[in-house]
Amino acid sequence: MTATSGLTVFDLLKKLPGVTVDQNENISLRGSSGVNVLVDGKMTYLSGAQLTNYLKSISAEDINKIELNMTPSAEYDAAGNAGIINIVPKKNLQKGYAVDLRTGLTKGYYWMANENISASYRTKKFNLYGSLDYKMPYGEWKSVSGNTINQNGQTTALQRKNQSSYKPEFYTWHAGGEWQFLPKHYVSVDYLGYLDHYTSGNRFDTIKSYDANDKLLSFVSSINTITEPYYYDAVNLNYRFDVDSTGKKVTAEAHYVSYRNYSDGAMATNEFDADGNFIRENTLLAHQPGFIKIKSINADADLPFKKFSVKTGLKYAEVANDNEYRFDSLKEGNLVEADNMSNHFKYKERIAAAYFSAFKKIRKQASTPACGWNIQKQTAIPLSRM
Repeated sequence: MTATSGLTVFDLLKKLPGVTVDQNENISLRGSSGVNVLVDGKMTYLSGAQLTNYLKSISAEDINKIELNMTPSAEYDAAGNAGIINIVPKKNLQKGYAVDLRTGLTKGYYWMANENISASYRTKKFNLYGSLDYKMPYGEWKSVSGNTINQNGQTTALQRKNQSSYKPEFYTWHAGGEWQFLPKHYVSVDYLGYLDHYTSGNRFDTIKSYDANDKLLSFVSSINTITEPYYYDAVNLNYRFDVDSTGKKVTAEAHYVSYRNYSDGAMATNEFDADGNFIRENTLLAHQPGFIKIKSINADADLPFKKFSVKTGLKYAEVANDNEYRFDSLKEGNLVEADNMSNHFKYKERIAAAYFSAFKKIRKQASTPACGWNIQKQTAIPLSRM
């Protein structure tokens, strides 16, 4: 059994030097949160909880290595100036067919399954691949807490009990191919899809208040349900021209990324007096759909020469963001929109950029260490050593 058996990519990141994960599962590199995460050199454009859940959906057994680029060059977006994390998946380099099937079953508070199937076909000029992952990392959380309030000379003690069950299901599918249609000329297409179907259907909260003599004053009981399916699709078209054997190459890429988040929630709160008599009910419904589309094209040239190296390129991108937050509260038996809580946010952005960077090593004598400018520091960590 390998050291990565049963782990996810998110588990591996927490073990890497320089990578930290806080209590809210936000990822930072050397203390900075502005990190771009790539999969096989392609930007995911994910952040926050969506990025965390996506990394949890990828099995560590499918990964060859993780590269940490501490000082990304100008070819990367400015938003990722804190660093680059590149996740390099395993690839079948042998000609012919390859099929891999894995399954896992664990028992904690709930039964949980982990399924994977991947296949590839490679010839001298063609390479086709595809994979499908399914995970269900269910969880149960219980807590008891309390605090004391002193107001107007009176002491009130609050006791809270909470019980929550989380039932996310992750589906990840990946397919693509590469074709060498002429010597040194390649075209490829890569499609990555992801579904995070998150539900928290049994969240119970009870808050009881007591006076200074531990006499029950009142209590509040609430139930909170959340359904939050999240869809992610990314398509990448790529052309590459390997100019010569020294590493010179010219590439052109087109990207399309789509996020769809359909979030619905409901919270019902009932208040009772010390004798258990019903006082009032408060109900709040939440509907929070969000849509993001990203389109981009770029052309890059990587030109290493004998005494110096040059990287240059052009990029154009369009981003559209449409998020609507609507909350409805129950008043006199009717649902009424809560205007002070609802909001509709629309955003569009167009970016055109060009970059140029050069690197040259300067040596005074053979024993003098190399130095230069625009130096990139990159670390590749093979998983077999972890």
